[in-house]
Formats: sequence, structure tokens, C-alpha cells
Amino acid sequence: MKFKSIGTELAVIFGALLIVICAGLGIISYTESSGALSSSVDESLTQLAKESAKVVQARVETQLNALAALADTDVIKNDTLTLDEKLRSLEGEVERSGHLRMNIADTNGSAKNTNGELSDISDREYFKKALAGERAVSDPVVSKADDTLIVSYAVPIKDGNTVKGVLIAIREGNELSSITDDIKFGKSGAAFMINKQ
Repeated sequence: MKFKSIGTELAVIFGALLIVICAGLGIISYTESSGALSSSVDESLTQLAKESAKVVQARVETQLNALAALADTDVIKNDTLTLDEKLRSLEGEVERSGHLRMNIADTNGSAKNTNGELSDISDREYFKKALAGERAVSDPVVSKADDTLIVSYAVPIKDGNTVKGVLIAIREGNELSSITDDIKFGKSGAAFMINKQ
């Protein structure tokens, strides 16, 4: 390409050079801001997950605390009352707390619920933990009583330091997931809960 004057030639060269520099700066700026935004989103999501876990933990603890207080009452710990009398006393608690039903299990895992149904829960992890003196919540599992999806909250029934049974509250299986349904991120971000596996 021939130019009529050296001024025109210099203007074209400087213009091309300016375009290359601007394009380079634009690419660098885009890359840096994209990386910073991605890092910021990752940090925000991590923080949101931690805060959401605290909300879920607080709601679970509320259920376990109420159940532990109930297990510590004289009606439940009393050896003179029959199992059926104890279960009748729990019927009001089932309605008040929104449980599907409540169970009282002996140390062998034989459980009877407020509906009068018997089941063997000796193989359930939440039962084993409660029998060991710990408070426990199950993953959503299929009920042995009616094949529905449930979550079980279990606490030990103690006489001093001796565990003499387990008190269990059965709740709807999607209860934990409904807590996370309220958690949103941006316009389309949603939360869900998984277990350790």
C-alpha cells in the first residue's frame, strides 16, 4: 500500500497500533474481571452454603431439643405406666408438633407407634445412635410401617445414665428439603441438600 504522504502513513500505523493496544487491554481486562467475578461467586456460594447449613442445623436442633425434653418427662420415663398409656399421652404432641406419628422403642429395637403399629427398627442407624446415648436424625428413609418417605428424629430415654429405650418422632420425608427450597442465589440459583455419601 502506497501513501501520498508520510503523515498519512504515520497516522495509519499509529491507528493500527492503537487498535492492537486497545484490543489487548480489553482482552486482559475481560480476563481479569471474569476471574474476579468467578472467584467472588465461588466465595459467595461457599458462604451461602455455610449459612444455609446453620439454618438447617438450627431447625433440626429445635426438633431434637423438644424431643429430648419430652423423653425426660415422668410420663415417658415412668415404669408404672404401660406402653399404650405412654403412647396415648404422646398423641397430643403428634398433632401439636406436626409429626406423622411417634414411636417408643425398647432396647431390642421393638417399636410401637401412636397409631398402634409395631415394627422392628433395630437395624436403623438413628436407633443405634440413640441407644448409644446420642441424639440422631435419619436420612430420608422408607417407613417400615407404611412405605412412605420419612425422616426420623430419635433421642434416648434415660434412667440416670442408663438408656432404657428410644423416643422417636416421625416426620414427612421431604421436610429437610423444604428448608432448602427457601434458599435462593441470584435469579435462578437454588440449593439442595445431600448427605456425606
